[in-house]
Amino acid sequence: MSFAIFIVGFLLAIIVHELAHLEAMYRLGIEIGEIGIGYPIKSLRSWKFKIGKLPLFAVNLVLIAVYVKPTKEGERKLAELPYKD
Repeated sequence: MSFAIFIVGFLLAIIVHELAHLEAMYRLGIEIGEIGIGYPIKSLRSWKFKIGKLPLFAVNLVLIAVYVKPTKEGERKLAELPYKD
């Protein structure tokens, strides 16, 4: 039981972390292409769906990751951002 609680808590922490990435991209005007739950392995089943004007949502079988992926245009904008060391 405690292992299941740990896994759920860990996934919630990752989701909150990726929501922060989502908000940062949104504030910088970077287009979001896909939001996913689970590690995307091409040989395994995944479900992708779109709701209205929201980005593509993906649910993958290996539930160990959450990700926010920009569009090609968004990747270009990310590359042009000035980073500070």
